[in-house]
Amino acid sequence: AKAVASDLIEIAKNRHEKLDMRLAALSAVGDIGLDKKKDVYELASLLKDEGLAISHRALNTLARIAPNDKDIALATIEYVNQTIPDECTDDVAKSVILAGMDLEAIVSYLGRCLENEDGDVRTHTAFVLVKMGPAAKAAKDDLKIALKDNREDVRLKAAWALGAMLTAQKTVDFDLQEALLEVLRQDGSPDVQRVALEALINHPNPDVRDGTMRALAKK
Repeated sequence: AKAVASDLIEIAKNRHEKLDMRLAALSAVGDIGLDKKKDVYELASLLKDEGLAISHRALNTLARIAPNDKDIALATIEYVNQTIPDECTDDVAKSVILAGMDLEAIVSYLGRCLENEDGDVRTHTAFVLVKMGPAAKAAKDDLKIALKDNREDVRLKAAWALGAMLTAQKTVDFDLQEALLEVLRQDGSPDVQRVALEALINHPNPDVRDGTMRALAKK
């Protein structure tokens, strides 16, 4: 079945085809999968398609296939990054921007990218998860693992993303709180510690702030 994937991608790339036919072709590629690196690159090229529906569907398909190639991973991550403006802080607006993306598949894919052997992939992934805000909550466990990364910039962004998740919740996520307290106890980087500390002491719940102060007193 994978032999027809190349033909399906050509249909998806053909701007003279009807939109629903191009979208159906991309969905079929996601179901079939790809076994040729060339096809993966051809699919990734559709991230630059002028039609938002096509570029979003290409992203969803790539996330489902989850190629491990560094260049494809970076292209996929950058697409999500460019989709979410830096100044977008409103969760409702962000939800509108992310509409049409298969968030479950994409966040799962980004979580796996945090384990990529290439440090640049891990760093860019963590940054995009920061920008996604609460939509990235499904990657919480992957981000917690990233707090132990050997690269400081990855740990910094992971702490930033987890801190944003913690402060955005009305109820206390004790699992997140403990992960950030562990950063204060164990991480040797002042910058990473600062990001974790700011999230903890700025939490609206006084129990979180008090617990943080007690933990600091024991250091």
